[in-house]
Amino acid sequence: MARGTIRTLIALLTVWSVSAFSTAAKAEDLSGDCAIPDSLLGPELPLPHVGAKIKAGEPVPIVVIGSSSSAGSGASTPSNAYPERLIVELGKRFPNGKFELINLSRRGQSAAEMVARFASDIEPRHPGLVIWQTGTVDAVRAVDLADFNETLESGIEDLTQREIDVILMDMQYSPHTSTALDVGPYRDYMRWAAQSRGVILFDRFAIMQYWDENGAIDLTDPAKSAEGMYDDFVHRCVAYQLASTIERAVATEGHPSPPQ
Repeated sequence: MARGTIRTLIALLTVWSVSAFSTAAKAEDLSGDCAIPDSLLGPELPLPHVGAKIKAGEPVPIVVIGSSSSAGSGASTPSNAYPERLIVELGKRFPNGKFELINLSRRGQSAAEMVARFASDIEPRHPGLVIWQTGTVDAVRAVDLADFNETLESGIEDLTQREIDVILMDMQYSPHTSTALDVGPYRDYMRWAAQSRGVILFDRFAIMQYWDENGAIDLTDPAKSAEGMYDDFVHRCVAYQLASTIERAVATEGHPSPPQ
């Protein structure tokens, strides 16, 4: 290989390395970019089983069950998907904690299809926390809202009766799909189910909409969305805010435990 070609390759690799390092460094400092107003945090509710395990120095198995985004869709690598990033963020907040991720997410599953797996897939793992992401597939399939609500409430009751804490997570926000798909009623029922059963709702839709409308991301640009420019950012920020929600819930005192 000619010396000029070698020098060119070395120069290109050096530029790439510096660029990659700079991008990675910026990606790790997301506390400002991921900020949301208190109004999006929801009511202060405890995660008693998570808190008890942390206090006792026991491992905290965390099950994530959801559809494509929870399975890692959009993330550049599995390690950049929000479930994996959540464990990293929890490690920062609880240095002595022991968190184990069990991701049971599958693309294209409705809430009812997930609930059908609770006994066989979740119960044997004895998790302290289940993060249940749902709603999108049901909206796409136009699942009857009364059936959707019944599925949510029965699913939450199933988990809480097994002494498992629950965080319910709604669908992603996209200005493009929102005009073609009416997710509002499904979001309303998710909010109602969470309130009636005393569990946390992580309002991912509203949080992403806030980031979009306030310039943290630009989901209105089809080219940028198609290139996945913000996918890792969204996964990382969702993980950041989820970890903050868990941290706040563990610190919450003076509230009754969710109904069993």
